[in-house]
Amino acid sequence: MALQMSWQPNLQKRKNGAPPLGLKNLGNTCYLNSVLQCLTYTPPLANFCLLGQHTRLCRKKDGEDGKKECPFCILERRISRSLSIDGTIDAPAKIESSLRLFAEHFQWGRQEDAHEFLRYVIDACHNTCLKLLQVASSDKNRVGGREANTIVKQIFGGSLLSQVKCLSCSAESNKIDEIMDISLDLHQSNTLLDALKRFFRPEILSGSNKYSCSSCKKLSEARKQISVLEAPNVLVIQLKRFEGIYGAKINKDITFEEGLVLSSFMCKASQDPHPEYDLFGSIVHSGYSSDSGHYYAYIKDHTGRWYCCNDACVSLSTAQTVLSEKVYILFYMRSNQKPKTRLEENRRKRTSVPSDHKPKPEITPKPSENGGGHCHEKASSKTTKDNNLSLKPQMRAVNSEEEAKRDDRPQSSSSVGDSCKRKAEAGLENYKEAIAAEVSRKLRSCGWADEVQEFMRDRKRICMESADRGDRIELKKLLVEEARKVFTARIPISVRQSLIEELKLLRLGKVTLEER
Repeated sequence: MALQMSWQPNLQKRKNGAPPLGLKNLGNTCYLNSVLQCLTYTPPLANFCLLGQHTRLCRKKDGEDGKKECPFCILERRISRSLSIDGTIDAPAKIESSLRLFAEHFQWGRQEDAHEFLRYVIDACHNTCLKLLQVASSDKNRVGGREANTIVKQIFGGSLLSQVKCLSCSAESNKIDEIMDISLDLHQSNTLLDALKRFFRPEILSGSNKYSCSSCKKLSEARKQISVLEAPNVLVIQLKRFEGIYGAKINKDITFEEGLVLSSFMCKASQDPHPEYDLFGSIVHSGYSSDSGHYYAYIKDHTGRWYCCNDACVSLSTAQTVLSEKVYILFYMRSNQKPKTRLEENRRKRTSVPSDHKPKPEITPKPSENGGGHCHEKASSKTTKDNNLSLKPQMRAVNSEEEAKRDDRPQSSSSVGDSCKRKAEAGLENYKEAIAAEVSRKLRSCGWADEVQEFMRDRKRICMESADRGDRIELKKLLVEEARKVFTARIPISVRQSLIEELKLLRLGKVTLEER
């Protein structure tokens, strides 16, 4: 089921216009209540939980009376309950009693950090989904090897590209880091935008912090740049107010806005250059250290109204009040649609048919005197057999007489067949080149190509230092074969699965060589 980013009012059972459900403080649980309120009013997560999708899947795998408690099932029931029951106050007793399912070191009755608890909740739910995917992939009736793209990752997940460029030889090293949130330093910033600029600004590695370049084989000055490769659907930002040995708090005002645009921080390789966000929740800490004080939250409901959720007390608020607070955690959701990837677009083309669409009549070639009427079908069939790919149907339905009129010379069936075959092979070669370029870009961006090159350089150096160097051509073949054995299995699952899906679409005729 596709991720529902906007509220689905028909799923909520609480009275229309009713304020959010207040949560009782069960003894220093204000951090827990604040996080639960923001997660409850995260639209895509709320829609998912109201449908009970995870609970149904989890029961199917573990049995109806599963002995092991599932953290995601507990959270799903808590969110669904908050958006379904009538009343004004409820106690999050099940979450509180199951605290150690999310974080083993958390203790009942002790003040904990809200951001730390949020991270543990998200990670616990994500890991639970991963286990279910592992079970599903081992099922013979299911397709294995899929990328671990859980519902939690779809909602909160994004990725950063960390690029280090050697200033001596210009060699680049790229690394992709998956994220569920971003933590920003506040020491030299007074606004959210300035803190983001400092987080993403380039850094020169020099002096005692020089970069060990695998190309130069020496310590060199380098430029390190972090940028956003994939912007998440829900962006969680922690403002690092608690720092130092004694947990002193940075209590200054940090200016932020309801809207946020990340276009200035996106990497050039991203297919999502202009992500825009709207604020829908925040968590505030009042006090002077992480070990004391009080947490409360602000959330925006499906009607666009702001509420202050202070444990059991819930009151109507305004955007101006929200923006005036010394926030600790910010929750932003995309306001513009995330652009579809090439794979998603191909799937859309495969499944969508216009209402006024009429199938084109098949053109039946007229048999010519020399018997070349069905040459295209023969050539296409042979190409399909050789390459296990199906070519565009229109290429198999060209009138041989019309083809012959374009040339003054009479054409034999073999010459027309050869012409068709050459066209098909040319289209296939272009397709292969486009696919190879795309896969190569992905392998470079994830650092796989850098590892292969470094491995081959090291092996070459060892071979060249040995007494018997042998023929250079044979040495190259040997190095390539060794690298293939080592690194083929290390190709990221996402890259392999994307290529497999692309080839499936081509074989089924849902995408053509020309579209590539």
